[in-house]
Amino acid sequence: MLPIVLGLDIRCIKFCKRSMRKVVVNAGLNNDFHKHHYFFYLSQLYMWVDTAALGKLLSLYPPSLSSFTGAFMANWLRSHFYLLVALYAATIFISNDAFLPAIPIMSDDLDVADGQALMAVTVFVFGSISVQFIVGPLSDAFGRKAIMLGGGLVFMLATWVCGLSDNIAMLLSARFCAGATMSCIFAGGFAAINEYYGDDNAVRALSLSANVTMLAPMLGPVIGAFILQFHTWHYIFFYDALLMAAVLVLLVLYMPETNLRLLQGRETRLNLRSVFSPLLVVARNRRLMISSAAFGLSGAVFMMWITGSTIMLMKNLGLSAADYAVWQIPVFVCLLFSNNLAPKLSRKVGLDRYVARVFWLVGLAAIPFAIASLFETSLLGVMLPMCMFAFVKGLQNAPFNQYVLRLEKVYKGTAASLYSFVNGIFGVLGALSASLLAEHSNASYQALMAVLVASSMIVGWYALRINKSDAS
Repeated sequence: MLPIVLGLDIRCIKFCKRSMRKVVVNAGLNNDFHKHHYFFYLSQLYMWVDTAALGKLLSLYPPSLSSFTGAFMANWLRSHFYLLVALYAATIFISNDAFLPAIPIMSDDLDVADGQALMAVTVFVFGSISVQFIVGPLSDAFGRKAIMLGGGLVFMLATWVCGLSDNIAMLLSARFCAGATMSCIFAGGFAAINEYYGDDNAVRALSLSANVTMLAPMLGPVIGAFILQFHTWHYIFFYDALLMAAVLVLLVLYMPETNLRLLQGRETRLNLRSVFSPLLVVARNRRLMISSAAFGLSGAVFMMWITGSTIMLMKNLGLSAADYAVWQIPVFVCLLFSNNLAPKLSRKVGLDRYVARVFWLVGLAAIPFAIASLFETSLLGVMLPMCMFAFVKGLQNAPFNQYVLRLEKVYKGTAASLYSFVNGIFGVLGALSASLLAEHSNASYQALMAVLVASSMIVGWYALRINKSDAS
């Protein structure tokens, strides 16, 4: 079948339509034109979607529907790359929970105590905040995409080494390296989302990414327990490394670069000054630092729950492991529900007004903790204050991330990294506090939670006051 070739200027649709009709009539295909008419417009749409085809020649029989679908999906993924960032984050976060059901088996295999095996969690968290000051400037110098790909490659290799570990030192070293890549999510992925989308769309994208990461504490142990039904604990790490390899391929293909300096062709040569100069600039931004501290204080409360809920529910209230898992669900359901509600509310009210109002709710969330700490706590006395706080925390997450990053106009990668570091410090303090209170009653936990939540409101309002005065 001889193709009839037509030169196509994609901006002249009407002219192309008339030309196509003439060609078809001259070829004696007038009776069947309606069949080819569909394919003609399909080719027009394909050419609009696939910009790489601009200016090429169009034959009578254009690309197939499958080719058009592939081009459409590719462009859809590029414009929704935040889904890939969410998958990237989920792969890293799940790795910190998936192996927890295997701790007793790992302890036997590595000939260590359970407490030493649990150090794999501690070094992962420590690793996550250890390179925050470096990753942010690297993201500003070399681009968001490069830092995501580099971090993902390190995570994949380190997680694979975890699966190969035959001693505790090898496991802990690899876990530290894997944890260090967590900063790439904030300095690379979240910074790219902030730059690529407007305020409202960025809040929605960050909210979805937060949803995925918040599911990790629930999904991780389930996935790990499922793998243990068929394989040894080593395969938990192997499968996680393979998942990251798949994510890296998608990032290479579909993640855009959003760093304006690179897009404008500016010099990106790195030296020590270029690493630490942006850090010093951002660290002097008192609005960003105080706002980060306010958010970190509320994050410390949630980390206290994640770390100390085992003591609060199982040891102090006598719940079984199964009951403990069930009673985690209401907390995360409240968190996820409000996290999805937050973008709609912030868009309706306005980001600045929304953040101010949420800090009022944060302060109110301290009251149930304070009341519960005065009495002999029951299961309801533990769960009700925590569920209320989880709901408020979900309202705070994505909009406040967007609000804080908006306070830095130039070095957004460094700002995201420093913001994450401050939150990580408070998270470590929250986990440490929960560990130190392991021999105390639930009232002690809830009294400290009330103090932290109230402090978050006070520091938050002080930050808003500074932001308002500086803006004026």
